[in-house]
Amino acid sequence: MEELFDYIRKNKEKYEVIIITGNHEQVVNIVLSSHKIRDCFDHILCNKSVRDEKNIFKITPVNEKYEHCEDDKPFLCKSLFFEDFIKDKKDKYDKIFYVADGRNDFCLSKKLGKNDVIFPRVNYSLYKILFEKDGKKEIKAEIIPWNNGKDICEYIKKY
Repeated sequence: MEELFDYIRKNKEKYEVIIITGNHEQVVNIVLSSHKIRDCFDHILCNKSVRDEKNIFKITPVNEKYEHCEDDKPFLCKSLFFEDFIKDKKDKYDKIFYVADGRNDFCLSKKLGKNDVIFPRVNYSLYKILFEKDGKKEIKAEIIPWNNGKDICEYIKKY
């Protein structure tokens, strides 16, 4: 992924990079900081967390409505989360690139349009839903499978 993050860093004016995860912000910040890629992301949409007086993390869902996904009940609905995030910005984006791997990415994938691109990680849950369970028939966006950051980077450089 190093090549992809280097490219994003050098071309920040071209992209708005967003993380949508059901994880909580402490974990996300630790991972991004340890890999020295926090600067690549403009927005992090995740559950909130704070340490209490006993130094224990208390995790709070961003919004309870995001906890009810039509496709993946136990996980955060990334689709609802993203729709709320983008509602005032719809005209801002010409194309959405969605890099994903989990089964809880399928819901948002179905909401993307024909001008958008989904990058499902090869042999991970989303890829299997799309290609082995024929989920791609529900998708309007272009589907570009990926194995590594170079695959994604080569594709987005075209735009």
